[in-house]
Amino acid sequence: MSDHHSPGPWEPPDIFEHDDLIAASEDVLGRSDIPFSEKETVFRINVLGLDWDMGVMVYEPDDASRIPTGANGRKVGLFLLHGGAGDYRSMEKLARMICGKFGYKVTSMTYPGRLYLPEPGRDWPGDTVKADGTVRTPIWLADEIIPPEDYEVVRDQSLRARYGTRIAARARPGTRFYDRMAAWPAAFEEAMKTICRDHFPDGEYSIYLHGHSTGGPFVHMLSQRVDNI
Repeated sequence: MSDHHSPGPWEPPDIFEHDDLIAASEDVLGRSDIPFSEKETVFRINVLGLDWDMGVMVYEPDDASRIPTGANGRKVGLFLLHGGAGDYRSMEKLARMICGKFGYKVTSMTYPGRLYLPEPGRDWPGDTVKADGTVRTPIWLADEIIPPEDYEVVRDQSLRARYGTRIAARARPGTRFYDRMAAWPAAFEEAMKTICRDHFPDGEYSIYLHGHSTGGPFVHMLSQRVDNI
């Protein structure tokens, strides 16, 4: 009778020592670079009777044969999502490292309304609160601007000790802004599914997910919607 025991499931160590972390980082950064391209795509979807312009950055090895495959023989794709503030640029360094060192194909989506569509560099002008008392509003569709009469500015001090005074735009019922806010979660879901379908087709890719902070719950929702995740 053999006393050999099959190994159990992998468990992370209780402690990562400082030197081990540095060694792991140096191992990854010391890998040879894999040439890759990056391209932003803005695509339009229709959800709940409204058009939405969505943005995604795609990072892909120039040589598709460098994309690794998993145990099931499918290529590896990574869907990235940023946190509650900003856009895809907050995940840019991670996306470039994963693609340029490991060869994964990576998509990095921006939340609906977060891209400054009028400017190719995507830098929003001015501040979030303007001198005239109006505030920055999302751009869910190119050339559609939310006018000040569509919202009231709210100064929330309910958690002032932690956050100070939080300034927000409250959509007025009956406005396009109100409709957008009501439909926003559905557009978010449809955009994520569209990216997976277009860039990581089922049968060809296995999709891995990473969502930073607020992006975490969104990608967990996506794991219930797309079969090859």
